[in-house]
Amino acid sequence: MKGSLLVISLLLFKSNLLVAQNIPGLSYCLLFDSNLEKEAFQNSSNNDCDPLIYLLAYDPRIDSARYREVRDELFNYAQKLHTKRNKFKDESKFLRYIFYDVHKKYLKHYKRSETFSNIFNNKEYNCVSGTALYACLLSNLGYRPNIHETRYHLFLTVTLNNGDWILFEATDPSYGFVDDFEKVKERVASYLENEADEISKQESLSAPFNKDTIFKSISLHELAALHYYNLAIDFINQENYYEAFRVLKKAHILYPDSERIHDFITYTYSKYESDLSSTFLDH
Repeated sequence: MKGSLLVISLLLFKSNLLVAQNIPGLSYCLLFDSNLEKEAFQNSSNNDCDPLIYLLAYDPRIDSARYREVRDELFNYAQKLHTKRNKFKDESKFLRYIFYDVHKKYLKHYKRSETFSNIFNNKEYNCVSGTALYACLLSNLGYRPNIHETRYHLFLTVTLNNGDWILFEATDPSYGFVDDFEKVKERVASYLENEADEISKQESLSAPFNKDTIFKSISLHELAALHYYNLAIDFINQENYYEAFRVLKKAHILYPDSERIHDFITYTYSKYESDLSSTFLDH
């Protein structure tokens, strides 16, 4: 059940070194990994742009035709789920069916570091991609899923007509569906307790610039930004600061209010410039 918003394990520095208020390098031309990604970000100012594009477009194997295939597959699957609705006595039981059927069909192999497209390639997922899949399907079914971001994890809830919450924990295939309101509150409290515990014992965090906890509701577009954020963290752990920087710029466009995305843009930009300077001095 450990979240997959990845932790940097070997970066130790102080937040007061990063005081710039402006995002560096955002005036640079964005470099895209696929034509689909270029098309998506050209329309990023359009709030109606399908967030599924941003979840898929980083993978250069995904073109417009493949995007439409995945979009249509999810829509048709949602329609198939909808036909089952009348078999269930209440909404909670129908949502339970959705949770486990999605796991059976798509979410078969948990991997800590994984892209959304691999759900459809290899049935592999992590907390970001699994939560994104549930959010897309529930939206297609007419629900308004509440996506919750913490520093190390993502999960979603659905609010029933009586005000109760249903919790979907994508990384827990056996017990990740929680429909008892008190147990939902307990599960959420445990996430925040685990986060506080991690923050208290780590000097370098997934956002190493402060020790504030994160617990906020985000949109599916902002979830797609965290998908890019995860990809950037992989690059940072490989000390590939240039690739991390350009991926984070895309994350910032989708989620401009994220402080940790802002901080990492500043950090990777400075590290990349430092590496360039060292290269020139060595030669």
